Amino acid sequence: MDLSEPASPTEDDVEVLEGGNVAESVLRVGATVRKPWLPSSPTVAELLRHLRRCGYPAAPNAYGQRPKGFQSLEYVPGTLADRMAPMTSDELRRVGALIRRLHDLTTDFRPGKDAVWESVFPPEEGEVICHYDLAP
Repeated sequence: MDLSEPASPTEDDVEVLEGGNVAESVLRVGATVRKPWLPSSPTVAELLRHLRRCGYPAAPNAYGQRPKGFQSLEYVPGTLADRMAPMTSDELRRVGALIRRLHDLTTDFRPGKDAVWESVFPPEEGEVICHYDLAP
């Protein structure tokens, strides 16, 4: 089940987002992020819903395929890591704990039988789902 997407933005509320290594183009459209719909998009949305049900604070809402051909996700504002001052030890510990929690929660995630994953680095074993685009 997809959540209701936020209200439609105005034409001037669109921004090309930089960074990331998974999608060719990513746009912020109002309070959403739009990226190309891939065969793995339904499985990723299923994982995000699982993480949110488990109370994971860093998983954005997945709104589904809107418009057709684009995955629509909740926009989470922030600064790219390469544009920030170096992180403090406490900040690094917080990021480490967040990623550890992500990995712990993926161990009991059971995607549907038609799950598709697209990964630059295929896992040797399927016991942990990794982020592969981590930037604190």
